[in-house]
Order: sequence, then C-alpha cells, then structure tokens
Amino acid sequence: MHLSDQVVAQSRKLSILCPMALVALGAALLGGTVATDSQAEIEAYDRSFDGYCESVEDFMDCRPTNTGGNRPGTEDILLEWGREQGIEGLDGKIPLSRRRQALDRVYQLIRKRYLPGAVTAKDAPDAGVKVLVGEPRVVMFAPEGKTADKAGNIARLGHLGPNFKKEGRWGQYMFPEVNRLKGGWILVRVSVGGDGDRNYLDYVSGDGGKNWRYFARYEEGAEMPSRDWAALQLPDGEEIKVAVPQHDPRNIFGYVKIDVPDKNIKLYGSSYLGRQYYRLGDLPRDLQGVTLLRRKAGEEGGGWWPEQKWSEDKAYLDPDLLVRDSLPNPLHGLWLHETKILPDGSLVRADFKSLPMISDLRPDGTLGPEPHRVLRSSDRGRTWKVAAEIPGSNFYPFWFKGLTTATVRVHLLAFPNGNWLAAFRHGGIYWSGGGPLIVRKSSDQGKTWSEPKAIRMPGVNPSGLVLENGIAVMSYQRPGVFLTFCADGQGDSWGNDVTLVKAWRHARNENSCCNGTFLATGPDRFLYVYTKWDVPDPWGQPRLAVIAQEFVVSKK
Repeated sequence: MHLSDQVVAQSRKLSILCPMALVALGAALLGGTVATDSQAEIEAYDRSFDGYCESVEDFMDCRPTNTGGNRPGTEDILLEWGREQGIEGLDGKIPLSRRRQALDRVYQLIRKRYLPGAVTAKDAPDAGVKVLVGEPRVVMFAPEGKTADKAGNIARLGHLGPNFKKEGRWGQYMFPEVNRLKGGWILVRVSVGGDGDRNYLDYVSGDGGKNWRYFARYEEGAEMPSRDWAALQLPDGEEIKVAVPQHDPRNIFGYVKIDVPDKNIKLYGSSYLGRQYYRLGDLPRDLQGVTLLRRKAGEEGGGWWPEQKWSEDKAYLDPDLLVRDSLPNPLHGLWLHETKILPDGSLVRADFKSLPMISDLRPDGTLGPEPHRVLRSSDRGRTWKVAAEIPGSNFYPFWFKGLTTATVRVHLLAFPNGNWLAAFRHGGIYWSGGGPLIVRKSSDQGKTWSEPKAIRMPGVNPSGLVLENGIAVMSYQRPGVFLTFCADGQGDSWGNDVTLVKAWRHARNENSCCNGTFLATGPDRFLYVYTKWDVPDPWGQPRLAVIAQEFVVSKK
C-alpha cells in the first residue's frame, strides 16, 4: 500500500479524532513532523495564493480557506504521490518558499495524466458559435449588512473589501431560480438564508427580463410567505407541479418527507451501519408517490397564482427504489429547469442525488456503488420509472480511491436528434469545488454511455439547455461563473466560452453562490440568472446582487 493510501485509510478509521490529531497522523505516516514554519513564512505562503485562476493547475490548487489547515495533510499526500510517480525535486521536507513550485509540478502531472482535454474559459476553442452578450440587469440588491451566511467563513471574502469580509461566505440571497409564468411574466425566486434554508423572495419582469420588481401577496394588510408560483408547462399548455411547497419543512432539497407508520415492513440494508431502507413498492400505495397539482390550459382564470383551478393528482415513483424517510421530488421547484421535455412528450430528469435501488444491495446488506440515474415519465408526470443509469467517474484515484464516487450532481441535456449529454460535477482535490467538468454521451437515450471526458475547469453545478436553433449552452463554476456553447447537435465540441464572474484563487465561493439557472426566451436566445457579490449599487458601493442577463446565439 502506498503511503498516500495509508493516510486515507488511517484517516477514515480515526475520523473521530480532532483535526490536530489527524494532522499529526498524516505527518507521522509521511515521515515528517508537524509544520514549524514561522508565522511570517505562513503569511507569505498564504499571500502567494492571491489573484485569479488562469490555468487548470490554478483551479486544482484552489482552497476553501487559507492554507494553514491543509498542512501537512492534503499537500503532503500530493507531494508523496508525486514522489511515487518519479517527479524530481520532491525529496525531503520542502520549505514553504518552494512548496508552491513543487505542488505545481504535481498538478501538471495530474493534468497530463487525468485531465488532458480540460481547459479554462480563456483557453476554450472556437466551436462555431456567435455569442451576443446582453447588458447585465439587476434583479435585486441584497440589503446592506444582511448577507451573512450563518455557516460563513469571513476569511473568504477579504479581497472584496472590509464589508464583504464581515458578511460571510455565500450570503443570504442565493439559488436564483428563473421560470416563465402565464401571461408573459418571468419570475425569479431567490432563496433567503444559508444553504438549505427554505424562505424565498419573488421578483417578476413583464418586459423579457429588462426590468424587475419585487412581488408579494398581502392578506389583511400583512405580507404573506412566498408561494410556489412556477410550474412545468407541457407543450399543450397544461401545467404540473408538486403540491408540497418549497418552504414547507417536508420539502428538503429535492426530497419530500414521508412518515412510515407500519414498522413491520421489511427493511433492507445494514442495521450495523445504521443505513436501512424500505423498498418503495412495499410501502402503502399512498406513500409511493408525491402529490401533484395539475391545471389544464385555459383554466388559469387570468392569473398565475396557485389558488386558481388546480386539481390534485399523484406522481408515483419506481417501486424498486430504496427509500428511508423521504421520496425524490421529480418536479422540485428549486430545480424545475432540470426536468426536460423530449420530442415525444416524455419527461426526463437526472436526479440531484443518488437513487439507490434494490439491485444495488450487496450480500452483506451494504450498498454497492450507485450509478447516477435518470427518471422518465411517459404519462404526463403520473408515473416515473428509472429509465437510464449513468456510471460515475473518478478522475483523482490517488485521493478519492476507496472513499466515494467523485462525480455528483449530474445534469442532462437532451438534443432534438435523440442524443443525450450527461454533465457531472466532480469533487476537487482540497474541497468540493475546483474539480473538473465531466461529460458522457449517449446516442440511445441512456442505454449506453461513452467514456467520461473532462472538458473544463472548474466543474461545479453544471446546468444548461438546448435552444430551438440547435445550439446548446452549459454553465460551469466554483470558483467563478462561466458559460460554454455547442453547435454540433452532438455535444462533442464546446467553446466560445464567456466569463461572467472571475475565479478568485483560494476563496471557495468568493463572489458568487455559483448556482445560476437558465430560461429560453426565444429560438436563439436565453436568460441566465446568477449572483455576483461586487455589483456597484446606484451610489457606487459594491453590493451582493442577483443578475439577469440575456444572450443571443447563432452559428457563425
């Protein structure tokens, strides 16, 4: 076993130890001691990360915070791995004055071996797409002094000035979700609070996204909580959405809570590991799906608020899914754009998290590696079956080996010719961001998939759409926010990238929450809504803002 594997294995066994104990363990296994660098050397080393990411290696080197907590852990594991691969100049203890250069040689080998096709936005090729970039329009400014995330790390925003440094990591105003409403209105819903909170503000535009105003509903003079105005609109005008609203405590990040009253239903999995599941088909019928609201075209009564003319229905899920206390929500409002409508009218959605199935169980009761799965409905959202499985990918075996499948959050693009493209978020070396954007292709609607390929750095939260003119757009981010385009109808050639938010080198979500969404506004155009932390307000002060920006694209 290589020393890097020993560190990973021992760290997993002793994960209950305090961080300093793990640091000492890593140093001992690597034949070194806990770092004794002077404070001045450490500060100089930290300052060396200031600046924007320019290369693939820069993104690999991104850190969630300053570097002190990473030594002698991940950095030493990387350097030891580099020694095992025969990289010269890595022998002995490497002082901080030479550590960055030593690590860069390791990153260069990683890039050459595992990420040969990955490029940054500035090095993206010409994919034959002409991109007209519209004016950024402010949907809303966050209230001054109200952007602190309860989980925030104040060190991450220091480069943006003292106000941002005080206000925390992500800010309260994030996860902007854009949807079209009846009557030509466009809605942007903004999450209020930390990651996972379920309170929202609504903003509407009646002129295609040029101007925005706050929308609220009042009863007896009191402002009422935001409601789920948006629904998935089918080609014939019928609308469907899940009945449990986003702000309901039962609705947790794309999953709807359920209560299983019968404790005699068979459990699968390992009681020893505390991970036991029900087979969904064994539960009472009313617990095998989530409640839908449905409204036919012409029944909206001149408005788009949810009280008018909605009828209840049910969306039943694949009976071979394994569930615990919640069901996947196939029409989750926060990611309604993830559900795609195919030319035959079917609905498909690649799930945000893994969907374990009865076929994943090993003989000892544990779950084997779970592929990413695609849910499909051929009856207007009433039943959803697992229609495709997308193998996960691991591009950093020296670090993630034996821990987990590194690809998470798969997004599906469906081209008119029947080709599918699956885009994955991949974990970085030091944290959840800074990893590559991974894609796989399928020409048979998910029955088989191409080998994974890394095409961009970074690759968090990929999302996108295919316009009526055949051009596809996809976002990738963290750190920074970028768009890339494809005109070949296959998902092969991506390029003509646009940088919306520059990537600061060692700050995790330095000036964006990196969770934008798309809305097609015409055959050749779309709105992209995203957050940016340093937008000048009318008085010239940098503020956190939600931005809506229109793009027009065509083939050259």
